Amino acid sequence: MTWQSIKNSLQGFGGSPTTLYIRKIGLPFFDALRLYGAIDVVFRLSGETTIKDEGAHWRVDGKERKFNQNRLEKLIEHVRPSITPKAKGKSPALSNDINIYLRSQNMLLPATVGTSHLGTGTFSGLDSVLQSGMRGISASSYETLQSGNTSDKDCLAKIDLIDGLLAVAGLKRTESVGDIIFLPIYEGTIDFTKIVSPLRAWLGIPTPVCAQALMLLALETSLFSEGYQDCLSAIVYNRKDARGEFAYSGSLSVSNTALSRSGSAKLTSSTVRQFYDVFRSICSKGWNRGKATEFTSDALAMAYWIIHPKIHKHLQSLITSHERLSKHGLWQLFTAQQNVEEIFKMTHGDKYKVDHKECSRFAKAVASGIYHARMKNAKEPKKAWYDEVTMLRSATRAAQFFRRALILIEQGRRENAWVGSPVSEEDFDPKELERYYRQCDTKEFEIFRDLFRMYLIQQSTPRTGSSKDTIEVNVDAESTQSTPETNEVTE
Repeated sequence: MTWQSIKNSLQGFGGSPTTLYIRKIGLPFFDALRLYGAIDVVFRLSGETTIKDEGAHWRVDGKERKFNQNRLEKLIEHVRPSITPKAKGKSPALSNDINIYLRSQNMLLPATVGTSHLGTGTFSGLDSVLQSGMRGISASSYETLQSGNTSDKDCLAKIDLIDGLLAVAGLKRTESVGDIIFLPIYEGTIDFTKIVSPLRAWLGIPTPVCAQALMLLALETSLFSEGYQDCLSAIVYNRKDARGEFAYSGSLSVSNTALSRSGSAKLTSSTVRQFYDVFRSICSKGWNRGKATEFTSDALAMAYWIIHPKIHKHLQSLITSHERLSKHGLWQLFTAQQNVEEIFKMTHGDKYKVDHKECSRFAKAVASGIYHARMKNAKEPKKAWYDEVTMLRSATRAAQFFRRALILIEQGRRENAWVGSPVSEEDFDPKELERYYRQCDTKEFEIFRDLFRMYLIQQSTPRTGSSKDTIEVNVDAESTQSTPETNEVTE
């Protein structure tokens, strides 16, 4: 065998470079099915594929394996019962037209070889927006709405047959179980062979916003292991089971959430992982057989912050929720100064300059004061802690807030001389806090108070140490959190 013959034999090995243009119709979930269906037909969801969103369409670059005509024939035979009579019996033509369509750069004029009725037969379940019935297409006309005849041909959505075929190809890659089906949308170069079940994510949480937030966290957590966390662009979702509730579909852009990888504020992999563990634990307690519990509001508070972290009131709700979780001895996020800094920066960016070290020391001194002055000899120490936290939270004026905090430190020193001392790393610089005291009722004081509340939760968690007077609030927490600093307080 000569080198020339070897070259000829290996020519095209691994596939030849190919570019696909997948136009968007405007239905996020349906478009995502068509995107993955086209990639699967040509590239087989294997090897590196580059996806770029160009507005009206996606551009997909990859290496095409030898086109498997038999596979496409099987797909056409699978959907044949739902194909209109005009297009039946044209499998070779359909195959050729799909080839032309996928490689066509004129996305406004795709090849037309017939129409498919979405919502019936094989084409059912592709997108809840295309459903018939009272909330679907039959509601667009008074006559069909009045009659309730959803079998009328005017009540069935019609779409180009090739688009339907690609959507079916994408749907075959998804799980058929779960109340809400999610599909991730990537941008950049992705090796689908390294992503575990990229098209098989589903959840059954009753509240959509919690399901969306948990899915985002689950995807980010898994993508961090392969270094693809920057490639997740959006998630699309579809709830196809409308029994007793409204079926819906839509999309969620990652760039507007707490998991955005753009800008200076980013959550590290360890913080995202902790978010996922804590949020999953709270969601499991938030609903009991589909019914809300006392922890439902806590799950919603976390979900709203994850989806819209830039809104200040969502951070306030998150802090209030975590104060309540700490009272019950459950998991919470503020276990380290790094977590507090990342969460605070995600909401406020670099606009507000705060000395985290001094704020943390101040909160640590107040936490020690609460323990020695209120909790140490109390019958219900957790309730005593939460009562003081509530008093600090309700202080609307800076003078009222600092007066209450300093009284707690002073009363704690009466019981233990180490409270607020350098030895226990509770000494703070009063001059650094003075400027917040002088802010009175401004927004800057409210932001400082929120940051203090986060550090107060963090400094009130169990600490290692030999002293029997170690500060403890979450003494029967469900799970082991990251080990905080040693904070021994001795008499």
